[in-house]
Amino acid sequence: MYVRFSIRARKVLVVAHQEALQFHHEYVGTEHILLGLLAEGSGVACAALTSFGVNLAEARRRVEAIMPRGETNPEAKLPQTPRAKHAILNAMNESRAMGRDSVDAEQLLLGLLRQEDCVAAQVLGDFHVTVGELRREVLQMLSRLGREEDYAIEIVHGHDGITKSVSAAKMRVERSGKSESSSLQTPTGSPFMSPGSRTAILRILDASANRAAEGLRVVEDYLRFVLDDPLLTDEVKTLRHDLAAAVSQLDRGDLIAARDIRGDVGVDIKTEAETQRGEPLAVLSANLHRAAQALRSLGEYSK
Repeated sequence: MYVRFSIRARKVLVVAHQEALQFHHEYVGTEHILLGLLAEGSGVACAALTSFGVNLAEARRRVEAIMPRGETNPEAKLPQTPRAKHAILNAMNESRAMGRDSVDAEQLLLGLLRQEDCVAAQVLGDFHVTVGELRREVLQMLSRLGREEDYAIEIVHGHDGITKSVSAAKMRVERSGKSESSSLQTPTGSPFMSPGSRTAILRILDASANRAAEGLRVVEDYLRFVLDDPLLTDEVKTLRHDLAAAVSQLDRGDLIAARDIRGDVGVDIKTEAETQRGEPLAVLSANLHRAAQALRSLGEYSK
């Protein structure tokens, strides 16, 4: 469902889930999505809300006044309320109506505004914000921009910094796959590149791509089976597919031809730390670093 969502929109939904947990609510509602939009802190949606005097601290107080905090800690995986689900579907419809390829935070806000009978609408009403005025402001801001927004963001929330690491890795993949200066291309050689150097670069790209994919798969398993977090699991799954799409720009035949497993001097080199993991979180941390380092090598040598 979230494949078409931008990094920023996914962050909003992740933070909305975290806001619900902080309130000890047993669901993710429209009010939590509104808080997620404010906590995200960048882009058109947050700017439009801020222009009407809506701020995160006061919005949290007003949410608590309407929906008091729960008394027990809820499960880590929270369901969305029907109104929240409808708001997200509305956001997808808003995106299609605008001819956009992805759903961003501003479409999530517009989707919320179409859910008039919900807690988010009550909170906005407490700020004396009318749905029509806020919608016009969002559309005017988008019109003034007149271009696709840059979805590069800084993540400041997440399970022990996991969201930050996942989003940073995603931006590395996007830069490797889309930037002119670092797009993945099979080395064609130059007056200064010997055939041996070309083969060496192919071996590096092949190994780095495989390490990155393996590391991300281990991270995905942690998010799926340990945290039971559907949003982060979907984020990393999409990231793996983005990586595969970027690597597909290389000639697979050239990569395979350049492999030399028997001649790889690093195959049998192991450190003590590699053979010991005290807990699942240590596995997660090691593989986040592994994926990040592999992506860095992939980006540098693809130049």
